[in-house]
Amino acid sequence: MYYTNIFNDNFVEDVFNELFGGTTDRSCGCETDKRPAPPKRVAQMKTDLIEKEKDYIFEIELPGFDKSEVKIELKDNYLTVSAEHQENKEEKGPDVKFLRRERHYGMRQRSYYVGENVNKEAIKASFNNGVLTIDVPKPEPKEDEKVTIAID
Repeated sequence: MYYTNIFNDNFVEDVFNELFGGTTDRSCGCETDKRPAPPKRVAQMKTDLIEKEKDYIFEIELPGFDKSEVKIELKDNYLTVSAEHQENKEEKGPDVKFLRRERHYGMRQRSYYVGENVNKEAIKASFNNGVLTIDVPKPEPKEDEKVTIAID
């Protein structure tokens, strides 16, 4: 499973790793023709993360999915989005032979760290034209408890 920390993600390094198929670590001693394999990503759940004054907006691409196939959970400060697409075998008869199969059936899942003290009841989600939009309010800052100590 691929985790994204919205507060400290190495976005620039990840982009360069994906573009050039290597690592941005200068100490790897790699020769140019022997680059390490690019990191494995969940390409089917590409996400735009937008920060507003009071909340974060997640826009997650889920093309081909129906609203009923998508599930969102918040557990241990992680927002987990999962989607499962089942192949409809009833539409295809026994005499059907595929020449090429490019569509993927199965489960996709991705988790995002959203921080502590998130108001769970204020999280909202909508699904429109294959894009899941989740509105997560920013965590409320913890107020330091002020304790007055009596002097004897």
